Amino acid sequence: MGRPFEDKTRIMGDDGYWYYRCSSCGIYKPEYVMGKNSKKPFKVSIYCLDCNREYNNSRKEIQRRKNKEFNTMHIQTTGRHLQLMNYKPIDDIETREALERIGYDTTKPIHLQFAERIKQRYGVDLTFDDTSYHSREDN
Repeated sequence: MGRPFEDKTRIMGDDGYWYYRCSSCGIYKPEYVMGKNSKKPFKVSIYCLDCNREYNNSRKEIQRRKNKEFNTMHIQTTGRHLQLMNYKPIDDIETREALERIGYDTTKPIHLQFAERIKQRYGVDLTFDDTSYHSREDN
């Protein structure tokens, strides 16, 4: 049994450079093509720069897509643009459940319900409009 045999991660090339195996593409590449990681034994990352760049770009594209979907929904309900970072669908489910437990109707915009509660309790109007704070204060 045991683990299957793995190739060596570091070999010496004929040209005198150390070659490291990229864990993503499986190709041996020279040290200067590999990423840097001070926590690894040879101070070299397990991924080459190309694979690392491709991975980061794909993550950014997924995040961009999630932000676009959320912003579209947010603009439709509130008319305002919002940039949300690190949004996860599981967070949305947990948030909805928590809001329902404290008495909010999650089928309607939460910010309007919150503003209404503050207005009833403290007499402060939090409804959002395009006028600046100073011009509202003067009235």
